[in-house]
Amino acid sequence: MSAQMRRYAKSVLFLGLAILVIGIGFQAGSAAQGVEGHEDVLTTDQPATCYEAGLRIYTCMRCGRTRTVHGPPAMGHNYVRTTDRAPSCEEPGLRVYTCTHCGHTRTYPGGAALGHNDRLTTDQAPTCEVPGSRIYTCTHCGRTRTVQGAPALGHDYVLTVQDPTCEEPGLRTYTCSRCGDTYTEPGTPRIPHAFGEWMIETPPDVDYAGLEVRICTLCGVREERLIPPVPWEPPPPPPPPPPPLFNEVDIIAGGVSVSLILLFLPLIIPIFLVISREKKAHQAYLARRDALEREDKKRDFH
Repeated sequence: MSAQMRRYAKSVLFLGLAILVIGIGFQAGSAAQGVEGHEDVLTTDQPATCYEAGLRIYTCMRCGRTRTVHGPPAMGHNYVRTTDRAPSCEEPGLRVYTCTHCGHTRTYPGGAALGHNDRLTTDQAPTCEVPGSRIYTCTHCGRTRTVQGAPALGHDYVLTVQDPTCEEPGLRTYTCSRCGDTYTEPGTPRIPHAFGEWMIETPPDVDYAGLEVRICTLCGVREERLIPPVPWEPPPPPPPPPPPLFNEVDIIAGGVSVSLILLFLPLIIPIFLVISREKKAHQAYLARRDALEREDKKRDFH
């Protein structure tokens, strides 16, 4: 028979005894009622607990007399395991039992603490500024522990020298060969330009300024300056035309006879040709003079 069935049988037995005692008491009270007339009423009905038996108290409504009747016996604890904690790295295991009647608990150890099981998970080498470190991680709980490794290495600077130019001064650069950290210091001052002679690149004109340049022989920088325009001077006047040798009208309308004309015709024809050539030369001279005058007026206008 299980413990629960035994507790149930005990409870039924005690309940039957209690009913029997109450019946006997009720009969005795009824028999004495003719003499004193007690009228008992149940005023307290305390159930049984794990530690104490049950209790019933009857009180007479006439005189206040009380009568106590014992009820069921103490039930005793009925423990059930409610907590089963496994041991960890730093704390032992634990089992907790709780009574289903009153909630009382009992605690029992459930195994010794396991202790940490550290394994190396990170091995960081030292750098120029930060020392090395080793990190150990527990395989049970994941707790980490850091152990300092080798000290910091310190920077290993290498010098690079930049020569000065005409535009910028020199520079000294220090670069760490391990981590690339850099810092700079001023070097040699800037060198002045070394310009050559001025050379005409664009000659000046009447309407436009000229340009001359000079170049630095060290850095090739170019320096320029303007040449003022050439002042305008009027052209010299053309020479006067030569006087004509003959007047064509006089020759043609001179009142000379035809016989004379025929006589002197071999001489007249060359002369006529010379006069015609001189006339054409005179017309060309006049045309050239007009063109020069128009050009002078155009320059004065500009």
